[in-house]
Amino acid sequence: MADELWVREGLPKHLADYDFKDVYVVPMMKTAPVLDGHVDEDEWKGAVGFDGLSHQGKLEERRARAYIGATRTHIYVGIITEMPPEGELIADRKVRTANLVWDDSVEVWVNATPESETYVSYQMLANSLGYECYQPSAIGNVPREEYYAWNGEYRIVNGFHDGFWHCEIEIATDRAEKGRLATEGKWGLNVCRNWKMPWTFSNLGNRAYTADEDIVFQFVEDGAAAIQVKHAKDPTTKDVKATMSIYNPGTKTLDLSAHFHLKRNLMPDVGVSEDITVAPGETKEISFADHDMVSNKFTLFAMVSEKDGPFVYTRHYLWGPPRENRWESVSPTSPVGASKPLISGSFGRSWGSL
Repeated sequence: MADELWVREGLPKHLADYDFKDVYVVPMMKTAPVLDGHVDEDEWKGAVGFDGLSHQGKLEERRARAYIGATRTHIYVGIITEMPPEGELIADRKVRTANLVWDDSVEVWVNATPESETYVSYQMLANSLGYECYQPSAIGNVPREEYYAWNGEYRIVNGFHDGFWHCEIEIATDRAEKGRLATEGKWGLNVCRNWKMPWTFSNLGNRAYTADEDIVFQFVEDGAAAIQVKHAKDPTTKDVKATMSIYNPGTKTLDLSAHFHLKRNLMPDVGVSEDITVAPGETKEISFADHDMVSNKFTLFAMVSEKDGPFVYTRHYLWGPPRENRWESVSPTSPVGASKPLISGSFGRSWGSL
């Protein structure tokens, strides 16, 4: 609660309308990405992009990047996550049940009606071996026949590249709501990672475990930008170097306001704001850097709004100070998910380009 109050306190005027329910307005992808187990930046250029996953607002230090895009009939999710420098992912479960959570695994949650008080959240859980399971969770008085024995039948392809696990997922919108197109209404979506060594959960949101009703996506045919935020350095080292790319794949010129705003607990807030005009087919970038060795708690806001209009990309996350040990080695004879390490040590910080 203290962290939440600190994060909300004293935001500048241009962020005052942020209600902490994250909103992403995303253009249609011109071409669906090739699902080959490699999240290629060019193929995902038309998606919205995120650097880092969190839990309860705290950034997980092990690196993760996520992309979400859509065609009219499918939603696409790309997830890239750091692997242990000395060792393999834990992938011992050759099952299609919730026991996959005991492995290194990813989750995607889909809510077709996030603004309703009655809805079903559809969960997919998968490990790096290609095993997956599907579980619906009903909120409110939902007839059981609408979700009983639901199977998402997602297409999932994994790959391993330069110390990172790449997972690409294709979701037919019809599986979440019969006859539904991606451009119809809003979607609640959450992307999650279950880590081992040590066991930690992280996700796209900054609140509870599966707050997909607070992470709302709207896919539009035209008039939106594909916005992606990336870190060039590990922010937990107090060296922040972030870039926001804004790509306009549509036919209309976009007038936007882009913002980075960094709250620091022992130094004044800093940031950068810029009004940007992005022509059709054009990409613009806004960069932000900060090096503060005094503060030990940070929150970064990455926000874009229509000029004098509503937000179209809103995200914030908290970090600091870093853990002494980023990874743990687990005895090969220990049960999967055992929390007691055989050897503890910092295996280095993999923060090269993805």
